[in-house]
Amino acid sequence: MTKKFIDFLKGILNGGVWVLTDTSEINKKYFKREFSDTYEEEIKKQQTPRKFIKEGEQIVVVSVSREAGSGVEIYDVKDIQFTDTADGILIGKERRSSRKIVSSAEVEIDDDFKAQMIASGYITENEYDKYIELDSHKELQLVTYMVM
Repeated sequence: MTKKFIDFLKGILNGGVWVLTDTSEINKKYFKREFSDTYEEEIKKQQTPRKFIKEGEQIVVVSVSREAGSGVEIYDVKDIQFTDTADGILIGKERRSSRKIVSSAEVEIDDDFKAQMIASGYITENEYDKYIELDSHKELQLVTYMVM
């Protein structure tokens, strides 16, 4: 196991760890085809800061983005896997296995949504304000996050 992976696992167990999840290969191909002039910018918008927290037999995933997919979800530990690969950390999740605590699916990402996120107890206002901004993403480790 690499040091990055060991540090990642320790972070999950000790209050949570923030990483930047990459966009899917399908999205990358789409953006390369449709937005070739602004490809890099579009990809950065699709990458999502996520905090992973182990809480008992559950994994809490906090996602912060101006795009769809923000919120707080809870998975059983059996439904999410962390793997150290030659290309970096791979996080696999079972499709539709989470319980959504906060979801941006049908709401606007505004101050009310931010308040719901903070009220969940899994993200602070400072964390939200920091990770909603694209500039903060470059300090996060890029990982692959996908449905298994």
